[in-house]
Amino acid sequence: MQVKYIKCIYKQKKLWYIDREIRIVIVLGMINMQVKRNFSAKREAIYKAISDTSIHPSAEWLYEQLKPNFPDLSLGTVYRNLAVFKQNGVVKSLGVFNGQERFDHDLSQHSHFVCEGCFSIQDVLEGVSEQDMAAYGLIEREYGAKVRGHSVIFYGLCKNCRALEKECQYPGNTGDK
Repeated sequence: MQVKYIKCIYKQKKLWYIDREIRIVIVLGMINMQVKRNFSAKREAIYKAISDTSIHPSAEWLYEQLKPNFPDLSLGTVYRNLAVFKQNGVVKSLGVFNGQERFDHDLSQHSHFVCEGCFSIQDVLEGVSEQDMAAYGLIEREYGAKVRGHSVIFYGLCKNCRALEKECQYPGNTGDK
């Protein structure tokens, strides 16, 4: 497919090329993102909101953040765009925590810490270690599979919830130590 780049918009370290003739949006730095849909300011705002935060947002959080600037935005629009982003591999789902699916725009190999008190999610930055590579090789030999990556999620209480627990204000704390 031949794409003519008509307009270039610089947005927060990401270049967006928009071909208005065939209505394809290609975002540089994303993995094979070619969406055959109309360019949308809402879609751009949703992706920008995800990529500009480190809190691993839910659809509901994104909706609340964007609603003041887009009064006609619906929660369904947010969910549909997140589905497109997931399908095209530009965001990933971390799973459902406290009843809400949470998303990450950072596709690099890293783990996460989930607080069981406030349900915040933090990146635990790491590369692929020699132990990981050895495990990949073992799995590939044992099961005949091709390992592309792994995910580790740690659970516990964040610094703020630990402080509340010490003050006996954390809901799961009975005060007995």
